[in-house]
Amino acid sequence: MERLVEKEAFEFYYSQGSERSYMSTARRFNVAKKTIERWAKKNNWQERIVLRDQENAKKLEERTDKSIVDQKAELLTVAKFAIFGKGQFAERLRKGEIKAESIRDFDILVSKMLLLLGEVTERGETKHGISEQLQQLGTDPEFLRALQQASERGQTYSEGDGEA
Repeated sequence: MERLVEKEAFEFYYSQGSERSYMSTARRFNVAKKTIERWAKKNNWQERIVLRDQENAKKLEERTDKSIVDQKAELLTVAKFAIFGKGQFAERLRKGEIKAESIRDFDILVSKMLLLLGEVTERGETKHGISEQLQQLGTDPEFLRALQQASERGQTYSEGDGEA
């Protein structure tokens, strides 16, 4: 059974990171280096270090993943607000209050939202066309057709005549 002093020695040894040595641990605990070597062997210090490093790496990865997911969720919330919130980008665009000089800006916004949702954004990577992707965002099918046609021709969308 590992004694308290041996546990403390291991914790000190581990805390030294890449600078760890049996000699510095022996000095710290005022024992011979051979004593530290014996404790290390008896209590599997090297194996414990590998296991702890793996556990710490996994915890760090989980925290990083959670942070990325949280950031994506926040960005998606902001993008949805920009389109459907008080600014009502989509509605204002439909009514002609916002003049789209280029379909590119709308396409960029939609592509970024789809990326945040984990969707593919390149036509070559999916069977779905742009209109199907945009429908997932809940926009009007007629509006989508006009946007898609305008995008394919490199034209702008004008709400007044319903044609691209």
